[in-house]
Amino acid sequence: MFFIQGNKRDLFIIAGVIIVLAIVVVMAIYYKAPSNRSIATTTGGDSTIELEKEEDKNIPVNSEPSPSVVLPYLFEMLDFQEEDVKAISVELGGMQKDIPDNRLFVLLQSLRWTDTTVARAEQGPQADDEKAMLHFILQDHEYDLPYNLSNNTFEVEGVSYYADDQVLLLMQGLLREDSELAVLDIFLENARVEQESAGSIDPMPLNAEQTEMGGLDFNGWETKLQDAEVIWKIPYYDDGTGEVKEARKFSNGILMLNRQIIFTNDSYATQDDVKVGITLDQVMTKLGPEALKLVSRWSYKVGDYYKFHLYYNDNKVKYIVISQPL
Repeated sequence: MFFIQGNKRDLFIIAGVIIVLAIVVVMAIYYKAPSNRSIATTTGGDSTIELEKEEDKNIPVNSEPSPSVVLPYLFEMLDFQEEDVKAISVELGGMQKDIPDNRLFVLLQSLRWTDTTVARAEQGPQADDEKAMLHFILQDHEYDLPYNLSNNTFEVEGVSYYADDQVLLLMQGLLREDSELAVLDIFLENARVEQESAGSIDPMPLNAEQTEMGGLDFNGWETKLQDAEVIWKIPYYDDGTGEVKEARKFSNGILMLNRQIIFTNDSYATQDDVKVGITLDQVMTKLGPEALKLVSRWSYKVGDYYKFHLYYNDNKVKYIVISQPL
C-alpha cells in the first residue's frame, strides 16, 4: 500500500513540473512573437495616446539613400555616353579635320580608361597655337572637349589630364602632318588595319640574340636610353600600368613610345646586319621566311610573343621596332 501511495505522489510531482514548463514555454512564445499591440499610456483623464512599439523605434524614417560610387575615369565626368557618339572632328587654328570612323575608338578608349586620380597634369603655360578643340557629334547635341597638342592633354572643367600614346599619334598625324610622329603613325596604322584581315599563323620563333639591336634587347635599350640625350619629349598616360610616361626622341635617332623602341636609321643593326635601309629580299636571306607577313610590316616571334618588327616602304626597311608585351 505504501509502495502504491509513493508512486502516486511521484507521478503528481512529475505532472506538476510538466504543466509549469508548458506554461513557461507558451508565455515565452507569446511575448517574443511580433504583434500589432500598441502600448497605451494615460495623459490625464480617460484619454490615451498610442505609442510606437519598441521594435518600431529602430526603423529609420526618411533615411537618405547611400551615395553612388563615382568612378575615377575621365568619361564619368562627361555629359554623354560612348554609344551616343556619331562622329568626332578636331579643330586647330581654323583647320578642321574629321577623325576617321575606324579610329574613333582611339579617343573613346583613352577617355574610358584615363584615371583622373593619376593622369592629372600640372597646369603650366600653354601656347595658343597648340590648343585644339575636339567636337563630339552626338544624337541630339554637340559636345566640345579642349585638347592641347603640345602636352597631349584633355581639359575637363578647367583641369588637364594626359591622354594615351595612341591619341598622341592620332593628333600628331592629323594636325602636324610633317612631324616624325605623324609619319610613324601612318605606318603603324596601316599595319594595324592589315592585321585585322590577316589570317592566323604561328611562325617558328627566332633566337633572342638574332633580334638584339647593337647587342641589346628591349630591357637593355631601356636602360641605355636613360642616359641618352633627349631631343624632345611629350607625356602620355599608360592605362596598362597606371603611370604617366613620356614619348621621346633621342639624338641617336631612336624613338621611344609605350613599350616600343623604334630605330629610324642605320646606326644600329642585328648580329645578321639587319638594319634600316636594307631590302625585303635581304631580310629574307638573313632571317628566313618564318614571320607574320603583312604588306607594310613583318613581325617575328621571340619565345611566345611577336617582339621584332620590320616596317617597309618601297620594299626597304623604314623602321625596326623592338617591343615588350605588357
